[in-house]
Amino acid sequence: MCSTLKTTDYTNLLELAEELFKKLDGNIVMGVPIGIGKATHMINAVYNVAKKNPQYRLEINSALSLNRPKLKTDLERRLLEPFFDRQFKDLPELEFANDVLSKKLPANVSIVEFYFKPGEVLKNPKAQQYALSSNYTHVPRDLMARNCNLVCQMIGKKEEQGRTRYSLGSNPDVTIDVQNMMREATAQDGKPRFMIGQVNDQMPFMPNDAEVAADFFDLIHDDSALYSPIFATPYTPVTPADHMIGFYTSLLIKDGGSLQIGIGSLGDAIVNSLLVRNSQNDIYQRLIGQTEALSKFPVVKSIGGSEPFEQGLYGNTEMLVPGYLELKKGDILKRKVYDDLHIQELVNQGLDPNQPSLEWLDALIQLERITPHLTQSHVDYLKQWGLLKAEVSYNDETLSYEGKSVAASLTADETRQWLTQHGLGDRILGARVIHAGFFVGGHQFYDSLRNMPEAELNEFNMTSVMFTNQIKGNEELRIKQLQHARFINTCMKTTLSGAAASDGLADGKVVSGVGGQFNFVTMGHEIPDARSILMMRSCRRRGAEAVSNIVMNYGHVTVPRHMRDIVVSEYGIADLRAKTDQEIIEELLKITDSRFQEDLIQKAKQAGKLRPDYKLPESAKHNTPEALSQLLADFKEQFPAFPFGCDLTDQEVAIGGALRQLKTNVDKKWPLVKALLSKVSVERKMETKEYLERLGLYEVKGIKQRILRKLVISVLPSQLNR
Repeated sequence: MCSTLKTTDYTNLLELAEELFKKLDGNIVMGVPIGIGKATHMINAVYNVAKKNPQYRLEINSALSLNRPKLKTDLERRLLEPFFDRQFKDLPELEFANDVLSKKLPANVSIVEFYFKPGEVLKNPKAQQYALSSNYTHVPRDLMARNCNLVCQMIGKKEEQGRTRYSLGSNPDVTIDVQNMMREATAQDGKPRFMIGQVNDQMPFMPNDAEVAADFFDLIHDDSALYSPIFATPYTPVTPADHMIGFYTSLLIKDGGSLQIGIGSLGDAIVNSLLVRNSQNDIYQRLIGQTEALSKFPVVKSIGGSEPFEQGLYGNTEMLVPGYLELKKGDILKRKVYDDLHIQELVNQGLDPNQPSLEWLDALIQLERITPHLTQSHVDYLKQWGLLKAEVSYNDETLSYEGKSVAASLTADETRQWLTQHGLGDRILGARVIHAGFFVGGHQFYDSLRNMPEAELNEFNMTSVMFTNQIKGNEELRIKQLQHARFINTCMKTTLSGAAASDGLADGKVVSGVGGQFNFVTMGHEIPDARSILMMRSCRRRGAEAVSNIVMNYGHVTVPRHMRDIVVSEYGIADLRAKTDQEIIEELLKITDSRFQEDLIQKAKQAGKLRPDYKLPESAKHNTPEALSQLLADFKEQFPAFPFGCDLTDQEVAIGGALRQLKTNVDKKWPLVKALLSKVSVERKMETKEYLERLGLYEVKGIKQRILRKLVISVLPSQLNR
């Protein structure tokens, strides 16, 4: 504990917050982790002290501030309030985040965010004004540039044989580096800066780089009365379009490679397709045949694959999403890497990490990592990585084990025989199947991490984004670990020049944030056999009409055109690397919704970017939602709406689908008018009774509720017959 803070247990967090303001001269610049790692109770205490004391100044630097979603309409409340009561039971709320949304922040408090919950603050000028555009790897630097003097993080704890262990849990991503920077800054200027951990028994305890000593913190607050649930994201439905994007993307994943994916329905779609590829390959091959994917998209043969996974994949990602656990259960996430250059090189060459041998030792001599005449440091190294048994000792140029000693020389026949019979370890230690910076998931995901056997959990290394999101500083090792890497992200729009908009709109409004996307796009170009893949739905709805997400140009860019690589839509794969402007346009038109292809062709020709005699290939003229639905009709079992579970009841799923259909009808107007003018039969009312009761609309009062009931009845049968 830092000597500048009182040695009290601080059962009253407001008292601690008040003291922090005093120690920091009434001006706190607080950093809080992205996602679920926020020490909610501590943050709320600091925020409330600032609200009550206008003379104090508080700046909270945050990202992805997660609270129970706010419901806007009567129908939303009727459907979702009971579900939210289950999903977010006893979840403490971040008070500053609620005040941001309700536009009630006090004048002496500012909230700076580098990543928003997508779309949440588009109509919030104050939030937009305080958006911080920053690469994830630049966040520690930028926090210090803003004079961060306080970090409050939720941490995990484990009691073991009378010893207390602490873990950064979900968020070592930035905290590891910020802590070092804060200590260095204080050593230079003498100004106090504090790192505070708040223990929560619900935070999964993650080992390896995420495990830190108690003195990592200036204060650890541990009050069991404040242990509480952490934010759990519900499963989202995977649409047919999402499934096709996932399918085409899965064809680009090479066995023995590395994988980065994100959260949400598109990430789930990739995982689902990889599982089908691995365990139901005959069905997977049938879908390949029906889509003609191998002939239409040659890049699959050159960089991807369609066979089951023998070597498996290694995960390198800023975000550990639940899908990685599904890949592990499905025997796909199984390629192990090692955080040592020489060990990794030999594994890549084909030496078996599960069978330490003299071949291993000879190879390390060839790599000049050890010499034939072993020294103490060589023996320590070999024991660290499991090549020698931990009980082997070194003394006076001899190796000893269980009373037997031999010369510490790998050229001596006696030593080599002794090592083979007695001294070699059982396996190479330190294997990792994934490196990740932070995690967010659902209740089942957190339970899986909390209950995972220690040996299995040790293969997961939650670490700094300086490691996961770049190769700088670890180039040789990372290139060997990240063989055949596929860095997969999403974007909102792609221009015909190959540029992508992922985080903002043409008018400058921020939808989400850059996060690590540009980091991974860069790595896709820096690593010899890696590729950057941007997934994108080809179109979206704007009111009653469909709008293309592939456009001639756009007023905002996240990934510039010169960083183009691979773009995947529900209609296929556009390989843009090393392509000319005309070739890029031709590739993107092949994966564009057919309703918009001709307009884009004319615009490109008018701009002189497409030759006048260009004709769209016949194979690309049938890119329609109807064709997708027909294509997947025979694969419903393999490509369901909820491939990994659902937090909603079957009844709620049907109602949710009905309400989505109702929104579409409202946009189109005529189906809405038709529903309002129609007469509801007794049979139809009885057919939908249990669903109407769930919404509180079976027995109604007043004209408003009667209208709502009629509208719901007009769309429910289409969902019940699916």
